[in-house]
Amino acid sequence: MATHGIIPVLKCLLNRGAHSEEETRFFQDIAHDVLVNTLVDYLNNHRHFLGYCQIEVHQALNEKGVDVIVTTNDCKVGFQIKSHFDVTENDFSTKVKRQFAESFSHALNYYFILICAPLFTDDGKDYRDKINHIKNELSLFRNVSFDVYGPQTTVGIFRELPKVSRDELLLRKAIANDCLHEHEKGYEHLPEVDDDILRALAGVVVSFGDDLFRSEEGMIALDEYEEFVLKKEKEQFV
Repeated sequence: MATHGIIPVLKCLLNRGAHSEEETRFFQDIAHDVLVNTLVDYLNNHRHFLGYCQIEVHQALNEKGVDVIVTTNDCKVGFQIKSHFDVTENDFSTKVKRQFAESFSHALNYYFILICAPLFTDDGKDYRDKINHIKNELSLFRNVSFDVYGPQTTVGIFRELPKVSRDELLLRKAIANDCLHEHEKGYEHLPEVDDDILRALAGVVVSFGDDLFRSEEGMIALDEYEEFVLKKEKEQFV
C-alpha cells in the first residue's frame, strides 16, 4: 500500500452516504464505549483492505483527544467519537476543540471526528444547531489533515455495519487492483487480541510507570502480560 494509502480506504469506509435526520435517533441510547468497540469491530472487518496495521483503543482519562488509533508502517490515524451524552454537555464545543488540539501530541497523519448523536430526540431536544456549529468551527482549522462526519453519515456505520465491497473501493479509487481479496487474508490481518483479562494485566503493567524495569514485581507483571498475549494470539490464529 502506498504512503498514507490507508487514508483513502478509511474515508470510503467511514463515508457511505447520507441518511435521514430521523435515522440519527438511533444514537439516543448508545453509550460511548459501545460506539468505540463497534468502530473497532468495523475496522477489523475490513483489515484485508487496510493492510497490515495495529488498531488500539485509547479511551481513557488521559486519551489526549483520541479514542482509537490505527498505525501502519508509515501512517498514524486517530479517531475521536462524540456520543449523545457528549453533545448534551454545555461545553461540548469547547471540549471538542480542546481535544482536537490535544490530539496533536499523538503526531497523527490524519484525524477523524465522528459525531454519533441524534440530531433531535424523542423528548423534543434539538441538537442540529449545536452540531452544525462545531462542524463550522472546525472547518476554520488550517494546515491540519482531518475530517468531521456528522450523525447522518456515521449512523450508517454504527446502525447497519455495512461491509464495503472490493468493487466499491476500486470504483472510488481507494485501492489498486492488486489489493488482497478477503479470502487471501493472512495472520497479519487478524484483529489485535483484546479482552477484559488482557486489559487488566496491561493496567497492572502501566501502574508501575517509570519504575517498571527496576521493579521485580513489575517485570513479573510484564512477563505475565506478554505470556497471555502470546496465548491469545495462538488461540486466535487456530
